[in-house]
Amino acid sequence: MFLASISIGLSGNIILFILFAVLFIIVSFLFYRYTLPPLPAGLRIILTFLRATVLILLVFILFQPVLRSIYFIHQSPTAVIFIDNSRSMTIHKENDDYKKLIELIKRKKIFEDISPDVEQKYYLFDSEVREINESEIPSISFNGNQTNIDLTLSKLKEYVTQQNVQAAFLISDGNYTAGKNPIHQVELLGIPLYTIGVGDTNEQKDVLIQKVLTNAIAYAENRVPVDVTITSSGINNQTVEISLVEDKSQIGKEYVKLNNQTRSYPVRFYLEPKREGVYKYTVRVSKVEGEITEKNNSSTFFIKVLKRKLNIFLFAGAPGPDLSAIRQIIESDQHYSIKPFIQKSSGEFYFAQLKETQIDSADCIILLGFPSRATNSETINLIKDWIERKKIPILFVNQRLTDYNKLRSLNSVLPFSWSGQSGNEMLVTPYIPEARKSHPFILLDGNINEESWVNLPPIYKSAMTFNLKVDAEILVSCRHQNIQLEEPLIALRNINNQKSIAITGYGIWRWCLLSQGSEDREQLLNRFLMGAVQWLTTTDSKDPVRLQTTKEIFTTAEPIEFVGQVYDERLLPVDDAEFSIEIQRGEEKILTELKNIGNGRYEGFISSIPEGDYNVKGRAAKMGRLFGEAETRFSVGEVNLEYLETRMNKTLLEQMADRTGGDFFHLSKIKELENKIKKEISFTEREINRTSEIELWNWKYLGGIIVMILAVEWLIRKRNGLI
Repeated sequence: MFLASISIGLSGNIILFILFAVLFIIVSFLFYRYTLPPLPAGLRIILTFLRATVLILLVFILFQPVLRSIYFIHQSPTAVIFIDNSRSMTIHKENDDYKKLIELIKRKKIFEDISPDVEQKYYLFDSEVREINESEIPSISFNGNQTNIDLTLSKLKEYVTQQNVQAAFLISDGNYTAGKNPIHQVELLGIPLYTIGVGDTNEQKDVLIQKVLTNAIAYAENRVPVDVTITSSGINNQTVEISLVEDKSQIGKEYVKLNNQTRSYPVRFYLEPKREGVYKYTVRVSKVEGEITEKNNSSTFFIKVLKRKLNIFLFAGAPGPDLSAIRQIIESDQHYSIKPFIQKSSGEFYFAQLKETQIDSADCIILLGFPSRATNSETINLIKDWIERKKIPILFVNQRLTDYNKLRSLNSVLPFSWSGQSGNEMLVTPYIPEARKSHPFILLDGNINEESWVNLPPIYKSAMTFNLKVDAEILVSCRHQNIQLEEPLIALRNINNQKSIAITGYGIWRWCLLSQGSEDREQLLNRFLMGAVQWLTTTDSKDPVRLQTTKEIFTTAEPIEFVGQVYDERLLPVDDAEFSIEIQRGEEKILTELKNIGNGRYEGFISSIPEGDYNVKGRAAKMGRLFGEAETRFSVGEVNLEYLETRMNKTLLEQMADRTGGDFFHLSKIKELENKIKKEISFTEREINRTSEIELWNWKYLGGIIVMILAVEWLIRKRNGLI
């Protein structure tokens, strides 16, 4: 790098600046032409110079000067080599390709015949991309759990802009398991990409578990289907055993006969967990002699088992379209069992009669226009007692016939209060406050967002005024004839373990039926109600000590990360506790401690450990006081995502090379590639111009220089007694 030129630019007219400079020199000369007492000519010249310099610098600042420097940088030509470090590269260990790759790696330089003037830079890629030097090449272990070629090409684009990269090489089997299809990235590279294929395009002898589909959450004593898809290739007229195992106990077994015509075989198991908890299951397919790898013959998954189906008690003041809509939505989810109580007359309901003993099975209560005029005080008091004693969560949906005088008995559990008369009604549309636009209840699954809400059909609202309680949260307010009302249309509250959500409008069936044809708005009520019931019925943990891992299944190359929380009797976070954990597998035990990161939170990790199932016990104490203990579990094993495809994806590698002006070569023909590179690419230096600018008028030292010059002038004047 060398300096080519340097210049100063002014924002004003240069001639005007020169005139000012000449003027200030003349003024300074006249100022010190005669002094009292008289000074020697040399001293007067120095004072004149100092005064003129200060004045010129001040006007210099007004013209906003900028110092520009231009540098020339010579960059040597570079070739970058990306090596696939994922586990799929080890599938062909017995193949000549793998042995050839290991041979290239051992010599520490993939390309030997490329010009010595060309700098070769090496990068490993799997789930991330990282640079290595030549001395690290022999230690490549091929232990990555993903293959992200898309990310690799993104990094390559960055390197092309920063370095003199004139050719790139990618050594891989072409099977990406993370990121987007890399074919869309290559056209923007601007340099030839040469792909080097590793593996065989021929069909390999293999049987594997392609996918396992089941519920992540299940309920105790309910049958849960587990759909398994087995894929085979190169195997004919052989029978394999597929088994479903919980820990070490086999709970299901099926047999499938493989043949050349059928590639995919569906198998269904059923499991029926008896108790709540987190359960680990493994699906295995028996080994076939001669198959290329066994590492894709099993798949592990976890299921969180809840106690049972959740019982929803629905109290409605009268039949109506809102009742039908709510029942239809909740009954569509197999996780909930709805028990309706529709007011018929005082103390009587359609379909069922209310009994005090039923409260023990209620997980959530929906009040739809309830209580009404027909509801007697005994029923209201019974429900209120249920809610307050059991802290049963409430979903309140208003109706035209709601009796607000009787509703006051339940005021303590609602997120709103009210005032005024309820005789009239108005049509209102939803309005999302700015602070709630990113709330999970607003950004529901799919494409639902703020715009979906505000474009919903109008619903009805009583003319009375609804007020948000100070400990509640507004989700949706409303508009009437484009006038925003400072009232909650939807509000929620969570205080003292009592949750409630309220919809103060009615006619919510209109959000479904009048939104048909709009996919997001048509599904909005469904998703909102299901999300509301899920939030209401999710129990906040009251355990003082909580412990979990960041995920349930780790690979042997990953660190195991733990997160913990510690609370006192008032559920206030506790910092600086000693949070020790014991990790156990059989007789083997590992002890470590979690580090406090503030607000009662703790974290820690251990380096990669051997395959197996591990139980973890955590214990939190402070100054001899035990806050509690917690347990969790996790598994370590090889994730078989990298083993699902055993053939080289030659088509993708060829397309990537072709679209950049490069070429595809099999690893066995790497010498031919080197010869082609020497003939077709003339690696040359690149000269880059870099411009550096300094705003002198904003330079932090300039003010100090002016003050220093004035100080020197003042000191000289003082020492010589000038007036």
